[in-house]
Amino acid sequence: MQADEKRQIVLLLHVAGELIAKIFETFTFTAPEDENKFEDVEAKFEAYFHPRSTKVIDSYKFQARYQLPEEILKQFITDLKNMVKRCNYGNQTDRMLRDVGI
Repeated sequence: MQADEKRQIVLLLHVAGELIAKIFETFTFTAPEDENKFEDVEAKFEAYFHPRSTKVIDSYKFQARYQLPEEILKQFITDLKNMVKRCNYGNQTDRMLRDVGI
């Protein structure tokens, strides 16, 4: 089975091109054999191309959010509620939501 996974990885790197192959070369794996596991390689690419944003960045984006001229209030509030979930404000969530929404 590992040979099949190795073949999938080689095919992916070949088809995706030189840039992706160079990115792959920068990855470090917990165990050397993990670089031959397609699932682990896929997870590395996922983390590379879709990094998790930090709480500081999420908080900044939330606090900088304002209602756009054509945006209806309900959509604005819904967007704020979705954004505030990523900020980890704890028991201050409702207060922060209120303050930014004003």
